[in-house]
Amino acid sequence: MENPKKAKVILIFIIVTTIIFFIAGLLSFIVKESVIKEFSYGSIILAIGLLGYLKLQIDMFDNHSEAGKK
Repeated sequence: MENPKKAKVILIFIIVTTIIFFIAGLLSFIVKESVIKEFSYGSIILAIGLLGYLKLQIDMFDNHSEAGKK
């Protein structure tokens, strides 16, 4: 997190991954089969967990960037 370019790449990767899992969960929620519905629940829960991880990474990025400026 000390290198801003690498940190931004990591944050973008996490955002894209979260969006992919959330969209996959919502799209598979429409299907009638029970196995795919179980996947959709897991995918949506994983996306929600990744949102928490994204918040942690953003806080770490802000903390490291503030420490570098002082």
